[in-house]
This record gives sequence, structure tokens and C-alpha cells, in this order.
Amino acid sequence: MIDMSQDNNRADQPARILVVDDEKSMRDLLEQILVPEGYEVTTAEGGRAALTLLHKQRFDLILTDIVMPDIDGTEVLQGAKEIDPNVAVVVITGYPSADTAVRLIGMGAAEYVTKPFNVDVIQVTVAKVLALNRPAAAGPAGPSSAAAVDGATEVFNATLLIQSLKTELARSKWRGHVCSLLVAEIDHFESYTLGDGDDAGEGVLKSLVGALKGEMRPGDIIGRVGRAEFAVILPETTREEVSAVAERLRLANLAASIGRSSFPDDGGDHETLLRVARAAAEAGG
Repeated sequence: MIDMSQDNNRADQPARILVVDDEKSMRDLLEQILVPEGYEVTTAEGGRAALTLLHKQRFDLILTDIVMPDIDGTEVLQGAKEIDPNVAVVVITGYPSADTAVRLIGMGAAEYVTKPFNVDVIQVTVAKVLALNRPAAAGPAGPSSAAAVDGATEVFNATLLIQSLKTELARSKWRGHVCSLLVAEIDHFESYTLGDGDDAGEGVLKSLVGALKGEMRPGDIIGRVGRAEFAVILPETTREEVSAVAERLRLANLAASIGRSSFPDDGGDHETLLRVARAAAEAGG
């Protein structure tokens, strides 16, 4: 294990990211994506080189490919956690099966990204993981905030919410646990934007977000998934528990339609859970 004391004063400094890939073109691409976001990026041309670096330096996040010729990404993940249990590891995989996702999360990966990916997915995934593991380095006040956060309501955007839901489902499957999803959409939102304009609309959005946050616990995740629609991921939450939350929100007279769904009762993938929760909102619960 490396000595952590040397980094106690780094909380207000750029996050250190180690990019691991045997292909130079991919290392260069990821570096071009991350450096403009304000991160301090180091690259390693394979798993063996990465583990050598990890014995010498501390990193806040490791972004590693899974298929490499010498030491693959799963071995980098295992080795990194042995060297520094606090380091966050994001694995990039070209084999996005549910079994792969569950295995990676079970091994301790903070997130996984599937190929092919776009710039936004890398930006928001890195921002979210750092926001959870190193709050001073990312999030609404730090690098990647524009990519990760909806400007009007300061909650995660749709891309990050969906990625978070995929990860939570993989984690729940691995642990054999439940999780739930809550969806809330403002009724007749267009009427709020007439006359008083966008300011009135934003006020209604923020009121709904405030009500949703009032029901959230540490570890719950909220994001904006539509023009006037928000979703909340509730880990370790049963169908009965999320139904009780939905009922409290309905009784609060929020002028919003509320729906919910649960894993595994209502489905095992993010698209199904969203569809069921939206249908429940349209049906009045």
C-alpha cells in the first residue's frame, strides 16, 4: 500500500487520472478529452506499466481498457485496489454484456464504459465518480460540471443518470439486492412558460427538484431525464418503500405525475425500469 500522507493537501488541486491502454491512439484520445476538463492526466501503455506507476504515485481515478496483451484491465483493477483501496477505477469494455458489468462491479469497479463511446459519456462518468470519491475535484463547483450537471436545476443530466442506473442495476444483481426508480414529471409544463416566460418554468422545475431531494437519502441519485421530467435512483429500496415515497409526493400537491418501478419485480434493465415508471406516472401511480 502506498503512503497517503503526502497527498493530504491535494483536496483543492486537480484530480490525478491514470489512463491505461495498449493502443496509443486511445491513450491520446482520452488525454485530449480529459486534459481540457482540468484534470492532471498520466498515461500507461499497458497493465504492467500501470501497476509500476501505481506503486510510485497516487491517483484519484484510473481509466483502464479491459483487453490488453500483458496484464488486462481486471488485473489492473485488482492490483490497484490492493495498492490503494481508495482509488476509483473505471473500466472500458468492448463486451457490454450484463454478466460483464456485474462481474466488474463485483470486483470493485466504480463504473464501466462500453465501446464505442462518445466524449460526453467519458466526461460525465469521470465527473460523477470523482464527485463521489473526491468531492473537491469534480461536481457542480469543479471540472466537468458543465458536462455532468443540468444547468437549470443543478442535478445530473440524462446521460449521467442513465449511466448511474445501469451501474446500480449491475451492483444490485451482483449483491442479490433490490433497487427502485422514481419518475416525476410536471403536469402541463408548457402553461408555466407562457406569460411569465422561462423564469416561471425554471421556478416550477426547482420546486419539484426540492421536493424530490426532500425524500432522498445519502446514496440516492437524481437527474433530469426530460424537459420537465426527473428520475431518482433509490438503491436498496423495495417496491413497497418506493411506493410510499411516491404517495407522499402525490399528497404534497406538486402538480406532477409520479411513477415508480423496482428491480427485480418490474424488470432487469434500465430501459424497462424507465418505461414502467413512466407508464405508472401516466396512469396516476
